[in-house]
Amino acid sequence: IGLPTSVIHSLNFDQEVSRSAIGQPIGSFYAYKEDGLFQSEAEIKSYTNNKGELLQPNAKPGDIKFVDVNGDGVIDGNDRDYIGNPLPDVTAGLTLGVNFHNFDLSLFFQGMFGNDVYDLTRYVGDFYNQSQYNNNIRPSSYYVQDASFVRLKNMKIGYSVPQSILSKIKFNSLYIYAQATNLFTITGYDGIDPEVGLQSYSSDYRNLDMGVDRGIYPLSRTFTFGVNVSF
Repeated sequence: IGLPTSVIHSLNFDQEVSRSAIGQPIGSFYAYKEDGLFQSEAEIKSYTNNKGELLQPNAKPGDIKFVDVNGDGVIDGNDRDYIGNPLPDVTAGLTLGVNFHNFDLSLFFQGMFGNDVYDLTRYVGDFYNQSQYNNNIRPSSYYVQDASFVRLKNMKIGYSVPQSILSKIKFNSLYIYAQATNLFTITGYDGIDPEVGLQSYSSDYRNLDMGVDRGIYPLSRTFTFGVNVSF
């Protein structure tokens, strides 16, 4: 799955989503800062510079409102800034294990904290029914979300059949287990998968770099059942 090619090209709009620069994390999101959505025509007409000129004359109610960062009275490329970092500040893992009689349980938790995702799928949900070349195509902080997460990456529960039973069925050992991967994820990110955005994409999508979620298929949840036996 993923966003249609037409959406990819319209969102590129000849502007990169991320940029690497001295003093900034690699692949930082470089975009306009948003200040919510215009709620009415009156709000659009009241958003002016000190000369009384409209800052966003082509905007419509429901469009993103951009901040005049440098205060020059014009919303243009000079107002873009570094507004997000796809790289986590902390990456962690925790393995827990417990044995009780013949049962064993192991859990592996994975976590990333401080990383952001540029969620292109939000454009489809919020704005794609509008004209392709509209106010909302500009790269902006509207699409940037905190993608910190904790995931139960792997869980396994097993049972070792005791010798008292093995001697009767002529087995040396018999171990029965069930295992699950990607069982659940705790995150504030409302896209498909906070970890998907950490991948990098091919040069065919020159503006879709690390940390950009374009709706590719998320990690699968899998369940495995097995038996290990020796005679």
